[in-house]
Amino acid sequence: MDINYVVSKMEEINALIGLGEFDSAYKNSKKILECLNDIETICENKIIILSNLAGYFIDIGSYGKNKGIVEEGLDLLAKNKDDILTIMKESSYYYNLANGMSSLLDFNPYGDTNIDVFMGFNDVKNNYWKSYKFSQEEGFIHPELMVNLANALKRQYRISESMSYYDEAISADNTIPQAWVNRSEALELLNELSTTYSYKMIREVIRGYKCAIESGKCIPSWVATYNRKIKYNEDILVASCNDANEDLIEDERLTDEEYDALSHYQKFCIDNNLMLSDHSLYCNCYASSKDNITIATTEKGVFGDFIVPMEMVLNRLKAEFSLARKMFFEYKVGSDTFDEDSEVYYSELYNGEILYESVEKLRLAYKSCFGVLDKIAVALCKLFDLKPERGHIYFHSFWQVRDEKRKTKIDKANNKGLLGLFSIAMDLNDKNGELAFFRDWRNDLEHKLLVIHERGMLEDLYNSYGYFEDVKFIEKEEFEQHLLQLMKIVKSAIILFVFTVRIEGKRNESNDVLTITNTIERKFL
Repeated sequence: MDINYVVSKMEEINALIGLGEFDSAYKNSKKILECLNDIETICENKIIILSNLAGYFIDIGSYGKNKGIVEEGLDLLAKNKDDILTIMKESSYYYNLANGMSSLLDFNPYGDTNIDVFMGFNDVKNNYWKSYKFSQEEGFIHPELMVNLANALKRQYRISESMSYYDEAISADNTIPQAWVNRSEALELLNELSTTYSYKMIREVIRGYKCAIESGKCIPSWVATYNRKIKYNEDILVASCNDANEDLIEDERLTDEEYDALSHYQKFCIDNNLMLSDHSLYCNCYASSKDNITIATTEKGVFGDFIVPMEMVLNRLKAEFSLARKMFFEYKVGSDTFDEDSEVYYSELYNGEILYESVEKLRLAYKSCFGVLDKIAVALCKLFDLKPERGHIYFHSFWQVRDEKRKTKIDKANNKGLLGLFSIAMDLNDKNGELAFFRDWRNDLEHKLLVIHERGMLEDLYNSYGYFEDVKFIEKEEFEQHLLQLMKIVKSAIILFVFTVRIEGKRNESNDVLTITNTIERKFL
């Protein structure tokens, strides 16, 4: 079989998938696979064709809702892993693997779920994280990867993180319909989890579906579905006496004016998705520039003796997170050179370690993030009676779901915010989490010698490090990059904590019991 003919057929298959002609795409893919050994080309090209076919099977099966075809693609990836990795980057391999595994799982984020379902989805999420980490090392993260990683996080109720990745993907390429559609779906899920919504949120939902259609890359049969969703949300605005066709350009102009009037620090927080606010997840206006998230809502309120104590915990989380965020900002805008007026004098050891005050702020901000997570764990243990029988309470490990009684207790709570927090804990757990290195770095900062150094400048003229057996070395740029990622995860955890308590507070509402309103005022400093 001529290689040029095969290349043309592969292009045809890709076009068929885009048109939603999945049966034809599958038949053509099978024909090429069956004749793979007869193709007149070098071995390397055959491996490339094989890997592309595996991806086609996964896409055809995913879009066409045929798990059997997805499994064919996964089987090709598994059986030919070593060969495929000779011609494919590791980031691409794990991305394709995660896509296929995700398609095999039936999960409705709007329905009831449990620990077992979340743990079953963890392998999918881990493979996306692997792909993301390899992409960071390779120097480029494809926007499609950001979209699918965001989808995985969205399915585990981590809306704050997913929105950040959707926005990054759209910033890189605004013609990916899946980015717009899933961003809108994330906002719809945010509406359910937060138990609140705004007109701006609904307009953003509508905008996402419209941008997906306008990209011209949607499978034709999906366009009708998106138009129905646009109509549904426009009807909500009309029913609320809000003009669904209000001049969006004018609305964006006013939002931009408010953003331009913000301080450098406020813009930094919004641009990096670090504000503790529901509104900041989808808008850059003045209201997004404050850490104004609270457990109590302005609609029907929340009920229960635990509300005020949990609001006290939230105050503590805000205080520690905002300080970590401020230190990160001061590092970014400060100087990386030694301050001649500093009272601190260091010995010059010519070993490359950065010892300036601004970098020490990075270290402190990093450690503060884990303090926030552990305080969330303490609050959850009290709220759901999950305190371990012995040992300290740590966010990543207090769950102990191998204990059937504890797992049953969490499942019975049926709280999506709580399960979202469990998802974060799984990522940070050293037994099954792809982000466990965050904790390793924290422990190294606290208990060992962790050296932050400039890229390409790690030298040790006097052998100051060789005396010790275990010294951790991290480039400054890498530490900074991962601190920002960690802070976004901690922000997500704080927001999920708020949603968790709100959900419990809404359940305590009763129409048959006399209640007394207790208003929580804003504290002015």
